[in-house]
Amino acid sequence: DGRILTNKIMDMEGTVFSLSTYTYGPDGQIMKQVRQNLKTQDVFDFVYNYQDGDIESVSISRNGEILDKFGYIYDSSTRNQFNVDIDNLLNDYFSNERMGKANTHLMNKAYRVNPAGDTTNLTFFTYTFDADGYVMTRVDKDGLYDYSVERHFFYE
Repeated sequence: DGRILTNKIMDMEGTVFSLSTYTYGPDGQIMKQVRQNLKTQDVFDFVYNYQDGDIESVSISRNGEILDKFGYIYDSSTRNQFNVDIDNLLNDYFSNERMGKANTHLMNKAYRVNPAGDTTNLTFFTYTFDADGYVMTRVDKDGLYDYSVERHFFYE
């Protein structure tokens, strides 16, 4: 089905120093990534949880110890018309669902919580659309440091 199952990162001499494997659910969504650092022997697990076709959270652990949890909230009335996720989460570099299915809806909010329960990242997203419902602009507003960036999208 064309999805990526493993990924190796090598130095310029061809020595593999990082190896990732990916597991997908029956509906094509990525469920887990296991990344091994072959130099330090650390193992990182990325576990993905979904609701209504959207990634609801991603938990990241190193050698079994939780490092961070990312959470995402979506606008259920706005469908994602891209074949990739524009939220930089999974698919920005792999089109045609090579890393699993794109999210069903567009994201309104993303946050990161550390093991102590502190929110270390909080971003709100707003969009403008063209007549066909495709995103023309997205504003990313940082909820902790009160700054924004604007992204513009152009189509053929």
